[in-house]
Formats: sequence, C-alpha cells, structure tokens
Amino acid sequence: MQLEGLKIGLIEDSPIMGASLEQALSLEGADVIWWSSGSEGLSALPHANRDIIICDIRLPDMSGEQIFDQARHYRSVVPFLFMTAYGDVEQAVSMLKNGAGDYVTKPFELEDLFQRISSLVPTRELRQARGVLGPSAAMLEIESTLKRVSATPMPVLLTGQTGVGKEVCAHFVHELSAEDAAPFMAINCATIPQSATEIELFGRDQARLHRGYAEKAQKGTLYLDGIGDLALSLQPKLLRLLEDETFFHFGDPTPVHFHARIICSSIVDIKTLLETDRFRQDLYYRINTVSIYIPPLRERVDDIIWLAERFLLDAAALSGGEPKQLSAGAQERLMDHSWPGNARELRNSIERAHSLARNHYILPEDLFAKDPGDHSFDYKIAKLSVVRDAAEKRQIELALKARGGNVSQAAQTLGISRTTMWEKMLKHAIKGQTKE
Repeated sequence: MQLEGLKIGLIEDSPIMGASLEQALSLEGADVIWWSSGSEGLSALPHANRDIIICDIRLPDMSGEQIFDQARHYRSVVPFLFMTAYGDVEQAVSMLKNGAGDYVTKPFELEDLFQRISSLVPTRELRQARGVLGPSAAMLEIESTLKRVSATPMPVLLTGQTGVGKEVCAHFVHELSAEDAAPFMAINCATIPQSATEIELFGRDQARLHRGYAEKAQKGTLYLDGIGDLALSLQPKLLRLLEDETFFHFGDPTPVHFHARIICSSIVDIKTLLETDRFRQDLYYRINTVSIYIPPLRERVDDIIWLAERFLLDAAALSGGEPKQLSAGAQERLMDHSWPGNARELRNSIERAHSLARNHYILPEDLFAKDPGDHSFDYKIAKLSVVRDAAEKRQIELALKARGGNVSQAAQTLGISRTTMWEKMLKHAIKGQTKE
C-alpha cells in the first residue's frame, strides 16, 4: 500500500467525489478524515494532526486559496495538495508561489494523485528506514558501521570535507558506547597553539591545577579534530596513550591511566602527510583501525531535505516557536544547490530562512542572501503543465543520481512502478540510466 500510515485530511464538497477519494485513499493504507465544506475543514485543521491536506480549489462556502491563506499561518503547518480545474490556473500559480505543495488537474488518475502525495510526505516505511544520521545509502551504511564499532573500544578515524558531519558521527558513537553522563571532550588540533597543545591535551600537574582533555574525558570520549595538524613532537605521546592507555602530565614523570575512547577526524588524507614525513606511520596505523569516509552533501542528495527539516526543528527550539515548513519551491532550491560548505552551510541557510520567513512556509527567496542585482528568485509565470513537467524531470534525475542509475531503486524512491518510471524517462528524454 503506497500511503501506509499517512494521515490525510480531505476537503471536498461533492458527496460522490469525496466518498470515492476517501475509499481510494483508505484502501492504500491512509487514515483519512473527510470534511465536506471549507469552514468545517478550516476549523478542524489546528487539532486534526494530519500529514497532508487534499483540498478542492472550488468550494461552495470559500475557496481553497482562502483556506490555505489562513491555514499557513497556523502554528502547525502541513503540505497542501489542490484539486483544480483547467480554468483555475492563475489561482494555482499564486498558491504554489506562496508555499502550496502541488496540484492535480481534474479529471486525474488515482495513481497520479498517489504519486504526488508520496512526493510531498514520506510513507511510514520510508520514515522508519531513514536512520539517525541520514536516509541516504551512504549515511545508513556509515551508521551501521558506527553501531558495530561502538560495541568495541577501537579508535575511529573519520575523514571528509569540512562541515560534512564528522563530529556528529563522533557524538553518535559516544552516545552508544560511553557510560551514562560520561563526558565528550573535543580538542581542535589545528586551532590550539603548538606550544600549548601538550598542556591542553595532558594537563600540567598532579595537583590538577590544569587538567588536560585526556583526564577530563574520564570513561567517555576524547575527540581529536584535525588530527593531521598534531605536532610531530606530540605524536609519540598520543601513540603511547593508545597503546599503553597511560599519559604523563606536562613536567611530571608519574603515569596516569587513560580510560576513554579516542576518535580522530581529518579533512586531509593522512596518507599524504606520511609521504612528507609530517605524520608518524605507526600512529597512523593505530588510529586507522576503523576508518570511515563521510561523503560531501552534494553526493548525498537524500540527506538534504531530511537535514533541513531537523535544522528547522533546532531553529524553532532556539526561538521558542513552532518549526516552520519548507515550501515545494524551497525544497527544489535546496536540492539544486551544490553545498560547498556541506551540512554546516545548510544549517546556516535554514537558520537564516527560519528568521526571515514572513509566515510558517519558507519560500526560495528566504534561503540565501540575495544580491540587489540578482533576480534569480523572481517568479516567472509559466503554464503549470510546463512547470510540473520540469519539476517531475528534475526529481527523476535526482532519484537516478542518488541510486547510482538503478531504475528499479529510483522508481521505488519516487513511489512509482518501474514501468511508469521507464515511461516518464522516455517522456522527458532522460537517457543513459540503464541499470536494473
């Protein structure tokens, strides 16, 4: 069942149309509440706890646009999918511009409706499979590896570009493996002056006037960020820490027992440092017991919206308000961006958008700082069929890219059959993806 577990609100005045849709959606596994008037639906929305609203654009007591205009200012916002006749094109364009999710033109095929619902709201199976670190295949595999590693005391080396989430992965291992309330101590080897690194890492004396990170970590985690920048003079001492589980306070010959797990990270390939004698080979082999590469965000397109939604929750928690939602246009803009700053850049964009958005829907122009002469966000009126086809083609291309060209897997991601996938690829002249 395509819509298993989804909670759908239906606003439709026609008894025949309403009953037919209610039955069809229910047979696909959805929990449907049907309201037969705009006023009835509008009054019920704040407490209905729906995942998506399907609304007729023309109702006897009020228009779908009036319902949407009021509903998008509620503290809890859900995607709207409108049912429209050909003559309502301008009205539909206006609502898409202001954050509506999608539309279907009457008469429509039920399969088309189901596909559009699935694209706006993930099914329960997809939500359950999304994992803790991200729903992309890469992050699910990384999460699985980290779970296995957490059951052992082995050191871990995390590599990848700045902002990809190395420290998030380190925290994930810490939460799974450390004792309750055990500290997570992070030290950035690149930012602490070389002359002070030894004292910061190992402390100064037994009187504990200056306890180092190794001692503060207790039975938790010592996270060494930018391990490639660790001074050569300190590398033998870190090796001793790993092999003998002991260290010395600066200037004190008395050994101190080390209890924590060590996780290291680097934005550079440590092997290149070995070639120039800037990193000890024996230390590299010791910290490289388990090495995990985290790909850049542009190679994990399935993670982009997932992360954005979590950053919205964080922004709402900081501001003390309800989380805002991404409009369909905003999601498309996020998916189109290359994210050179990775997840860190995405978080900054979402926090900015949450602050600047005029209502509970975030629009494309809210996401990035706009140059006064830049008109890239200006809306150009086009036929809805053209806009919809372009968006459909883009989603198919993204799904194929995310699934390595595997048509069957891409079709599953999009919630359509493989036959439908091939038909749409032919329709949009998408070539080159032939894997099964």
